[in-house]
Amino acid sequence: MTDVVIVGSGPGGVNAAAPLVAAGRRVLLLDYGNEDRRYAGLIPHKPFSEIRRTDPEQHRYFLGERFEGIPFGAVRVGAQLTPPRGHVLAEAAERIPVHAENFAVSMSLARGGLGAAWSAGVFPFSDDELRAMSLGLDDLRPHYDAVAERIGVAGERDDLDPFFPSSPSMMPALDIDTNAEVVLARYLRRRDELNTAGFFLGRPRVAACTRRHRGRGPHAYLDLCFWADMDRSVYPAVDARGAPGRAQFHLCGSPLRARLRGGR
Repeated sequence: MTDVVIVGSGPGGVNAAAPLVAAGRRVLLLDYGNEDRRYAGLIPHKPFSEIRRTDPEQHRYFLGERFEGIPFGAVRVGAQLTPPRGHVLAEAAERIPVHAENFAVSMSLARGGLGAAWSAGVFPFSDDELRAMSLGLDDLRPHYDAVAERIGVAGERDDLDPFFPSSPSMMPALDIDTNAEVVLARYLRRRDELNTAGFFLGRPRVAACTRRHRGRGPHAYLDLCFWADMDRSVYPAVDARGAPGRAQFHLCGSPLRARLRGGR
């Protein structure tokens, strides 16, 4: 018996399912469920620089076996996706077309939705943004905090806190490179002056684990995030190991995909 059916296995669908499962409800998650079955197993768990120097097969996943990683013609939605992430937008334009002027939209039929290839940037809506719905940040804060604990969010309690309030479970921020260190150091030297002018700088809040969390992470700094995340440090919504779990949850993907592809 199923209590709740949720369509879509992206971050929204999975985080809608999680509290229902925790409450003992039987949840069926429906998704078209495209996956990468070609490239994931080819990418070594090594730093990008080492792979570039040593792997004679690197062209297969960096450029793609059909050279799909090399853009030709006009820039399209999803042009930034690498071959191992190409499945995220596959078939979406044909099966769920969106016609809009002066607006580009990304739709996904992948297992995990757009959460299978996202930048992991997370932040709460502000009171100004929520006012039209008769809501405020305080109304949603407990839910934001619950999601942050579930997915794992890293950040710094810094000058961005008034704009992007942190959650109690927030992990330490990801390390930054030397360029960002220089920018941040210069900001801190002129902090009072810049704040007076209305300029504030800090570390972004990202759904990535800087420590072990729910079987994921920590982030290994391999510089491969555009191609692979073998440690699953970036929140992946749902995959073979990342579903909400428990006996009350079931993800239906392949049978639904087969029906749609067959025209039934």
